[in-house]
Amino acid sequence: MRLSFKKSIVLIILAAILIQVGSQFIYIRKIAENSAQRLLAYTNTTVKQIENNLDSAFKSIAYTTTYFSINSAVQRFLTEEEQLEKYKLLTFVNDTCQAAMAMNSQIQTALLFDKEGNCEFSYSSSEMKFHEELQKVERECYREAVNNRFIFYQGEDGREILLCITPIYSNKAAIFTESQRIGTVMLVIRPDSIMKVLEETGNAQEVEFYLLDPEGSIMAANSGKEALERDLPGYTYLEREIWGGQGFRIVGKINNHQVVREYDLFRSQMLLSCAVMVGMLLLIGWLFNHTIAHPIDRLIGEVAELGTNRRKKQITGKYHFQLTPLVDKMNEMLKNNAQMSRRIFDTQKRLYEAELLKNKSEIYALRSQINPHFLYNTLQCMGGIALMNEQPVVAEMASNMAEIFRYSIKEGDKVTVAEEKDFLKKYLDICDVRFNGRFRWEMEMEEGVEDLCIDKMILQPLVENAVYHGLEKRTQPGGMLWIKGKREGKSLVFSIVDNGGQLNPERLARLQETLENRELLEQERRARKRIGLVNIQSRLKLMYAGEGGLTMEESAGNVTVTVRFPAKETDTRQ
Repeated sequence: MRLSFKKSIVLIILAAILIQVGSQFIYIRKIAENSAQRLLAYTNTTVKQIENNLDSAFKSIAYTTTYFSINSAVQRFLTEEEQLEKYKLLTFVNDTCQAAMAMNSQIQTALLFDKEGNCEFSYSSSEMKFHEELQKVERECYREAVNNRFIFYQGEDGREILLCITPIYSNKAAIFTESQRIGTVMLVIRPDSIMKVLEETGNAQEVEFYLLDPEGSIMAANSGKEALERDLPGYTYLEREIWGGQGFRIVGKINNHQVVREYDLFRSQMLLSCAVMVGMLLLIGWLFNHTIAHPIDRLIGEVAELGTNRRKKQITGKYHFQLTPLVDKMNEMLKNNAQMSRRIFDTQKRLYEAELLKNKSEIYALRSQINPHFLYNTLQCMGGIALMNEQPVVAEMASNMAEIFRYSIKEGDKVTVAEEKDFLKKYLDICDVRFNGRFRWEMEMEEGVEDLCIDKMILQPLVENAVYHGLEKRTQPGGMLWIKGKREGKSLVFSIVDNGGQLNPERLARLQETLENRELLEQERRARKRIGLVNIQSRLKLMYAGEGGLTMEESAGNVTVTVRFPAKETDTRQ
């Protein structure tokens, strides 16, 4: 069902409004999604960076504990039973601790415990005095004997520290067993060296980062150490384990509400602009309906009345200035149509009378038409008279012409190559007389080709084209025409070559383009230019489609026209 013009305009405006509103909402949503994705990518990157920084810090501390555990002075100090010797070794141990803490500023205190868990040595750069608490921690960890074990410890006075504990085995032992254990080294890490990695990272309003110990206690955060609530709606959580195997984790908590909130103002502005554009579209629609659509409906009704009311010859309604020029043109067109109708009627009357006269003339022409057989017999008679008057050249020309004429009017469209070859010989004999021996010709047919069938007179226009457009223009003696036929696979190929001289490159290019372009070929055929080449190419394209065709090329003064079409093994003459 076709919609009226007015309904079509209304639907177009509604579609424009829906597209505008929909595109605005999609645009806003895409921006929010892209922002959330960027924040998620930022969180992933930041968590990875924190992980790398903490891993580096933990690894540095672990190297220091290992350094203590294998130090010969430390091992001699823990195994020495003589107090005097032990006192002498204390200076070396103290120097070792001082050097290690100077290289690693994260270490606040270093403690050495014997194999019974008693604190044998303490080196501190501060006034921390809670060795008894740390001794309890060492005894609790003694049974596990884990190398470089990190513990987040909250003291009885509320202070929070990070400990690194490693058992010390004798360097003389081949295998580290409990019997070879001679003590423990414990390093107390400065809290701020670890905590500041998170406290200085990111905007806590968008992403909160937490460092958790194996028990889930918060060691550090960039938003305070309030309890970390999981699975809250409106938040996305990212979690990654650090220092694998000991349970320390980094958690990133993304506030999705904050991301959306940042785009509320932008969304409001976009919606306001969308509302303004919708209002403008509605106003344009109303104006269009009032000034154009409604008047057009009235005009359509009046035009429809013109077709049913014969008395109504012109559009008489009053319309807005927008349609006045159209109405004037339509009235002028109606007036011209009426005048044209009268002229057409008069012309048809005259044409009918002329057709009657033409039919009479054709009848007279048919009555006086010459019988083709009469022409053939006349040519034969002329040849006989020429012989009687001792004019053998004229007699031969008349005889050849008679044979050519009979060949052209014989029934059937197909002939053998041998018949076409004999026909060409007669035609070239006539040309030889015409040009007084100015050129010679040779025909060479591959064995077996002469028995094949081709279209009648398919080669004569090409030979004529070579003679009259090539050899005739040659001013020097030595003109030569070659006609060659051969078989290539399933195709029969004929080449007509003349040495009539070089073609103008532009003319040759134009000819080649015409032969290859179907539209140009049709234009040339209708204009009846280059009848031989164009007609042959048109016949080949119609009869053989892509299997037949004509090409033309020039090389060293020789112009070659090649024609190709499917070979017929049997005689299919009609």
